[in-house]
Amino acid sequence: MRKLLNLLLIVSLLGLASLGSAQETQVLTIRKFSGLATKYDPSETPLEYGQIVRNIRLNRFGTLDKRPLRNVYNATSLGDNPILFAYRFYYGSSKLLIISYSTFLKGGDDSAGTFDADLTSIKTGLTAGEYFQAVTYKDVFYAGNGVNANIHYDGTNIRDWGVDGPGETEMAGSQGDPGSIPDGTYKYQVTFVYDGYQESNPNTDTTSVTIAVDKEIDLAGIPLGTALTNVTARKLYRTQKGGSVYYYLTTIADNVDETYSDDALDGALDTTTTPPSTHYAPEICKYFESHKERIFAAGLLTETSRLYYSAIIKGISYPDIFPADNWIDISPDDGEKIMGIKTDPSGIFVSLNRPRCIKSLLPAPLVNGNYPPPMRAAGC
Repeated sequence: MRKLLNLLLIVSLLGLASLGSAQETQVLTIRKFSGLATKYDPSETPLEYGQIVRNIRLNRFGTLDKRPLRNVYNATSLGDNPILFAYRFYYGSSKLLIISYSTFLKGGDDSAGTFDADLTSIKTGLTAGEYFQAVTYKDVFYAGNGVNANIHYDGTNIRDWGVDGPGETEMAGSQGDPGSIPDGTYKYQVTFVYDGYQESNPNTDTTSVTIAVDKEIDLAGIPLGTALTNVTARKLYRTQKGGSVYYYLTTIADNVDETYSDDALDGALDTTTTPPSTHYAPEICKYFESHKERIFAAGLLTETSRLYYSAIIKGISYPDIFPADNWIDISPDDGEKIMGIKTDPSGIFVSLNRPRCIKSLLPAPLVNGNYPPPMRAAGC
C-alpha cells in the first residue's frame, strides 16, 4: 500500500510537470510534506517524504506548488551565441539581471525586459565561450571566468577587481610661497582610495623637493583615478626632512584636484600611518564564494590547488585587497586541482578533480593571520 501511495505521489507530480502552457495552472498541496528522502528504498519511504519532485517548488508553508509558467525576458534574440551565465545582482534597492554571451557581459533592464546594446553593456571584449562565476558582497558584483581580468561592478562604476595604484606616475614638486617648512629635502608618494575606504599601494616614482628655509612645497600633477573606477579620494604621504620613511600627510577628498600646497612641519605628520605595500588584486580566478566577511577565490591556471582569500584589516573587510600571503594550498602534492568552492555555516568546502572528493576548511581561528590547512576530507 505504501509503495502504491508513493507511486501515486510521483505520478501526480510528473503529471503536473507535463501541463501545457495553454492549460490553467494547477496547484497540488500535500499537508505535512517533509522534503526529499533519497536514501530510502522506494518501498520503505515514509509517506511524508518523496523521492522525485520535478517542476515543483516548496513554499514557506511546507506545501508543494507547481512552478508558474515562464515568460520570455528578451523578445529579440541576442544571436547565435549561447548564454553561458546568468546572475541576479541586487544592490541597494536596485536589481539587475546580468548575462554573458559571445564577448559581452550585459545587464538587463527589468522594466523593458531587454539587454540594450548601448545602455547596458557592462563589459566588452571578453573571450568567447568562457563560463563566469560571481558573488555579491557589499552591494558589489564580483565575477571572473579564469581568463579575462576579474570584474568589480557596483551598478554604475566598473573596474578590474582590485585597487590599482598610480603606478609610475610622478608628481611635480617645487618651492612655494614663504611658509613653515624648514630647509631640506622632502619626498612624496600618493595612493588612490576606492569606494570611500579601500586604499591602493602608492606610486613607485616618488617626488623629491629641496627647499630653502621657511617655505611651502607646491605639488602639481597629482594623479587622478580613471573614470568610472570609483576613486573617491587620494592620500598624500611625505618623509620628514632628509628621511626615507613616508608618513601620512593629508587626504584630498575628491578625484578632481591635481595640486596641493604643503606647509606641515615634520611633527604634524602621522608617524603611525605609512602607505600600504601589500594591497594587491586577486589572481585571475574562476571560482568565488564569500564567507565570514572574506571573498575566497580559486581556479588560477598556474596554481590549480591554491585557495586565495581577501583581507580583513583592523576588523574591516576589504574585498578588493588580496595580500600576497593570503592563500593556502589544498593537497598540492596530489596533483589535484580545485573545481569549485561552496560554503555553509560550518565552513568552506572545496571540491577537487578526484571523483566525489571534497575537503573542508573549518572556521578555526586564524594562525598569524592565515587559515590553517584543511581539517576534514570526504571521498578523497
